[in-house]
Amino acid sequence: MAGITLEVAIVERDKCLAQLRAAGDMQSAGRAGKNMTRGDHASIMRTLQYWERMVIRLSRGGGMATAEVIPR
Repeated sequence: MAGITLEVAIVERDKCLAQLRAAGDMQSAGRAGKNMTRGDHASIMRTLQYWERMVIRLSRGGGMATAEVIPR
């Protein structure tokens, strides 16, 4: 399996941003009776922070760290 690419990290980060915007709209407008909880917001923020770190790491040219373990 190939590692995470910069393009994938950017797409995932952008999905998180879209979720935050949509959730904010639902909360303020109360669409379809759906309300965003603090837990939902915290979960999306943690995921967003993860993908933002990945974008930064991959932008610097660093890939995912891999290690090969050879049993003896």
